[in-house]
Amino acid sequence: MTVAVSVAVGSAAQIGTFVVPLLVVISTLTASSQANTLSLTFPTFSVVTLALAVILAASLMQMEHSHWLGGVFLIALYFIIAVCLWVATDAV
Repeated sequence: MTVAVSVAVGSAAQIGTFVVPLLVVISTLTASSQANTLSLTFPTFSVVTLALAVILAASLMQMEHSHWLGGVFLIALYFIIAVCLWVATDAV
């Protein structure tokens, strides 16, 4: 399980540190106007959601053994995020 978690976390870190900023630069170079560019300005709801997901995933990865309750916590967090996005239409 350690190898699988390290591959998943490593892939997410690579996407976050290389691919996303690269897409911002490419969109700036290829956009026909300033209104069509991609920016790294995120809504507050998205930042808070990401922070909660990172905190929960980090706390679950620090445990030496996996437990079914950890999966329940992850599914509950994903469900809460989905409901919040469904209710708050202006969050994204």
